[in-house]
Amino acid sequence: MSQLVAFGLTHIRYPEGDTLGLLLAFFALFPIFIHVALIGALLARREIQYLFLLIGLTMNEVLSILLKKLIKGPRPESCAALEMCSSYGMPSSHSQYMAFLAVLLSLDLATHWIRRSQCDVVQKVLCALSWPCMIIVMYGRVYLGYHDELQVVAGATVGIVSAAVWKIITLALHSFSPAIEKWPLARYFSIKDSLHIPNSHSFEFTNALEARKLLLNKKS
Repeated sequence: MSQLVAFGLTHIRYPEGDTLGLLLAFFALFPIFIHVALIGALLARREIQYLFLLIGLTMNEVLSILLKKLIKGPRPESCAALEMCSSYGMPSSHSQYMAFLAVLLSLDLATHWIRRSQCDVVQKVLCALSWPCMIIVMYGRVYLGYHDELQVVAGATVGIVSAAVWKIITLALHSFSPAIEKWPLARYFSIKDSLHIPNSHSFEFTNALEARKLLLNKKS
């Protein structure tokens, strides 16, 4: 039998009996949880903004992989116990991912406030939670020995810059939303842009009730 290797995407080691290490190992899985949740939100809501966010996070991850191959910065000496010495550690992909998300959510919140002087409560909560989660993930990468301080700071810096650049790009792309909505593929999957609606949830709720009333009136 050939040598067995661990699946690196979810393979996280922590000191046995270390409750904090276990908690930080769980937080290290957040990028995976977030990506899966975002795909679910996109399938459920069919919003262009979710599609842009998913594309941005994916491109940010690709950028991290390219930078690691370019810089070829080794992981800390603790990588031997983690069986991670074969991969590069500069910059930290986890830190870059979480920083990208936190900054982009904050910029989205600021943009919505400037445009409409109000923001969705869920959006505020997600934005508020993203920053402490980013800090916990960054700390965890150092605590568990996967990265050193410089690597997590470098990852966060790249994530912040990438999020700012992606926000500028998406602001330009949103102006093409009406044209995108007319694409056959977009119409087939009902992809839409609801950013122009102050409260899309209330809008959908009201229209659902009105549609039911019309249906009942026709039957009667």
